Amino acid sequence: MLLCGGPGTGKTVFSIQFLYKGASEMNENGVYVTLDEKPVRLCRDMSKLGFDLTKLEKEGKLKIVDYSSIMYLTPIEYEKAVSYMSPPTFKVESLVEVVKKSVSEVNAKRIVVDSITALLFQEPDAVKRRLAMRLLFKTLEDTGCTSIVVSESKAGSLEREFQIEEYLAQGVVVLRTIQKGDTVLRGIYVEKMRGMDHDMEIHPYKITRDGIAVFSGEKILLDNISVLF
Repeated sequence: MLLCGGPGTGKTVFSIQFLYKGASEMNENGVYVTLDEKPVRLCRDMSKLGFDLTKLEKEGKLKIVDYSSIMYLTPIEYEKAVSYMSPPTFKVESLVEVVKKSVSEVNAKRIVVDSITALLFQEPDAVKRRLAMRLLFKTLEDTGCTSIVVSESKAGSLEREFQIEEYLAQGVVVLRTIQKGDTVLRGIYVEKMRGMDHDMEIHPYKITRDGIAVFSGEKILLDNISVLF
């Protein structure tokens, strides 16, 4: 499953809530791979919403994999690190091996990779990007886990250009920040869900102290609105 959204739409909260509820309430252990944010900050921020990730880690129900370091290398350090191999090999093939190992370690049933946008930007060649994403998505599928791959939206309208990962995913859920008059709303909709009928309406949601709450009985009409992200 691909989760798309702009800044402030709650992509990480959505993902952590998915893993936390699975591990704490449904006996489904999880793996969270972070490509952007350091685990210490992640655990601190999520604790404010009542998601005690450190406790789940100690209980062996959650494994947080810090894959963010490569994203923070200086240009000189990065060139040195990949001087003996191509970036796709260093980035994607090593990532999928980490995912497979982590799933085995905690007997995971759920996986989140957050986010792949920085990974994609490292590879300018479109063909190599597609091959890299196919490898990642196939690896996730082969684990048998329910997986969420997070992607940052690159356009600010509902009629946006599709990205490579959207074609490869089995389903796509989109989070949007929408301005309607003087009010700013957050809206969620299912853009794609292979093999089944699904709701096509945009529903409002809020990020609360308990996580994301979707108001499925309400919908956001598209008249006179502006999509911010």
